Amino acid sequence: MTTNQQGDVLLLQTADGGDIVESNGFTEMTTGLETAVILSLCGGNAADNVSDATSSLQWWGNDGEPVERQYRSEFHSLLTGRPITSGLISELRDAAQRDIDRDIVGQGFAESAEILIRISGQKSVELRITLLINGQNPVIVTLEASQ
Repeated sequence: MTTNQQGDVLLLQTADGGDIVESNGFTEMTTGLETAVILSLCGGNAADNVSDATSSLQWWGNDGEPVERQYRSEFHSLLTGRPITSGLISELRDAAQRDIDRDIVGQGFAESAEILIRISGQKSVELRITLLINGQNPVIVTLEASQ
């Protein structure tokens, strides 16, 4: 762990949502895109499916933020709204791709993103997001998301 408090707070996706790591009075930080990916896919309000119809259900923290800085997740809404079945997997992958393309690729943090998804439990999926950043070696972020 570093005592360098620059970057983003490192969020860890857990079975009951998310968590941070604190050690010796310091919060673990990251200069990578892990936190941005988790917020893109699981941030906001699960009742908001990113449509105009659910705009009023956005996370309260979006109030006053420009559209490009608002947390609205189609993936999170779809994941929490229906049973996880093999038929839902492609819809979840496509929703995750749209969220990442909007929040990570569209904001210039990565050139492209490839998303693989699989059912990992009765109420959970595992995602592997491969980000290409400035032509360098790909950055891989994995997370498990649950209903």
